[in-house]
Amino acid sequence: MSKQKKYHFIYKTTCKVTGKFYVGMHSTDNLEDGYLGSGKILGYSRKKYGDENHVREIVDKCLSRDELKQRERDIVNEDLLKDPLNINLKYGGEGGWSELSKEQRSFLGKIGGFSNRHLWSNETKIKVKRALSISCTKNNIDLWANHREKMLNGTRKAAIAALSNSSKIKRKETLSSRRPHDGEKNSQFGTCWVTNGVKPIKIKKENLDEYLLNGYSRGRI
Repeated sequence: MSKQKKYHFIYKTTCKVTGKFYVGMHSTDNLEDGYLGSGKILGYSRKKYGDENHVREIVDKCLSRDELKQRERDIVNEDLLKDPLNINLKYGGEGGWSELSKEQRSFLGKIGGFSNRHLWSNETKIKVKRALSISCTKNNIDLWANHREKMLNGTRKAAIAALSNSSKIKRKETLSSRRPHDGEKNSQFGTCWVTNGVKPIKIKKENLDEYLLNGYSRGRI
């Protein structure tokens, strides 16, 4: 069993640029450890604006980790998740991804797919709303899913087109380097057409003068 940390508290990390905030729980032996939170969207915000533009404040203190989980469950509730500035993706007290079992992770992965959105709980829809910043209604979720599929299809088509163009260019360069139809490799090399006004024939160029003396003219007509 791991050693119990000395301090347990609920914190609120706010981005000074956007005003968006994340509420979480933290256990530590050092109140000045600089911990800002590990929320997914919070991570995006920290990467974009920098840690220097995020400030953490302690909201409440607890005596144990168990008490802390319960306190987070009370604070990070549905009302908080509905706040347009809040970037939490789930209810409090559930622990992080690392605290979930393999079966729980697998289950969450399955219900998270758009193909299974008809099985989503209200909590999952709130996660989608926070992640995608769209109105959390079935129609809008279906609309976004269809739009997402179109984007993926468009990306696939663009990739295929790019591959096709690349293949064409490569083939052209290969043929150009080999030049299989030039010179003696060309089946028409050293020949020409002559005609007597009735029927054109193809002859070797070395015999052209002989045909011209016998009333033929060069060409097919």
